[in-house]
Amino acid sequence: MVIEADGLIPLPESSFKRAVDILTRAFWDYELQVYMFPDESKRRKFQPLFIEYALNHGRLYGDVLTTSPNVEGIAVWTHSDSEGHGLLSAFRGGGFKMLVRFGIKQIKKMLRFKEFADSLREKYAPKPHMHVTSIAVDPEKQGQGYCSKTLRPVFEYLDKIRLPCYLETQNERNVSIYEHYGFEIVSETAVPDADMTHWGMVRPPR
Repeated sequence: MVIEADGLIPLPESSFKRAVDILTRAFWDYELQVYMFPDESKRRKFQPLFIEYALNHGRLYGDVLTTSPNVEGIAVWTHSDSEGHGLLSAFRGGGFKMLVRFGIKQIKKMLRFKEFADSLREKYAPKPHMHVTSIAVDPEKQGQGYCSKTLRPVFEYLDKIRLPCYLETQNERNVSIYEHYGFEIVSETAVPDADMTHWGMVRPPR
């Protein structure tokens, strides 16, 4: 599925490294990243590799849209019917490279969380739907309206085709931000073996 959103462009190859840097900085102290990589030295080493994977996987199985080649705002979108949600697609998108670099223990931890999150999405998200797997604004550009510029054009497109949208967050402050854009909480669940809450949210088409 190709999203038609005015004012947004697919992430250019020439902007890929900049996007990795921006997402790394934006998610540096995000709850899920701290849970995955509690040791800061390992997070500094591994987080950019994980973000590279997320962007590559998104380009392969969905849409990675940004506000401009300067990547002020960026989001990764996948359709619920995309084949990109399975383990095989994860390896096609670069998962084997992560396995080699991260090691089996770290990969198992990531897969346990993926299984947990996927089970909630399967239970609570209406089908079909669009899944926002990542969204970020350059930390140096925050507060300048780029979150809206990144999201609203896609929401307008999804409203036209009557498709709901699903996202997850582990940051309570984000919940009210997403509610501002029309999302509703459909699940609020403690993450197993972690001091962290996982919110699933749905935005019905308007």
